[in-house]
Amino acid sequence: MRAIKFRAWDEKNKAMVSLSLLGLCSKYSNDLTVYGVENSDDNVAYARRDNVPVMQYTGLLDKNGVEIYEGDIDHMTSDEDDLDTILEIKYKGAGYYVPDLDWDYTPSLDHPQFIHEVIGNIYENPELLEASDGK
Repeated sequence: MRAIKFRAWDEKNKAMVSLSLLGLCSKYSNDLTVYGVENSDDNVAYARRDNVPVMQYTGLLDKNGVEIYEGDIDHMTSDEDDLDTILEIKYKGAGYYVPDLDWDYTPSLDHPQFIHEVIGNIYENPELLEASDGK
C-alpha cells in the first residue's frame, strides 16, 4: 500500500508546505476549509480550500528518489518510444496518468518504460511548461 501524503501551495508565503495532517471541515455549509499541520514546526494553517491548492503524492519516486506529486512538472523520457517531453502530473479518474501523448491509449504514470525526473511544479516554475508547450 502506498503512503497517503499531501502538500499545499501557500500563496501568501510563496512556498510549498508539506502536510502531516489534512482535514476538511465546514463552518458554514458553503465554506469548505482545508487545514493542515506543517511538518517543520507544527503550525496550523487555516484557509479556504479554493485558495489553498492541495496536491496528493502519487506513490512514485522519480529517477533521483524525489516523490512525485500532482502538480509536479516532470521531464519524462523513454528509450522504447523515443519519448522526451515535459508535462504536468495530473490525476484523472482513479489514477495518475500521462496526459497529452499522441498515443492510442493513455498509459499509467507508473508504466515501466517511463523514466521520470521532477524538475519543478506548476506554482513555483510555470515557465517550464510554457517553454515546452506542455499541457
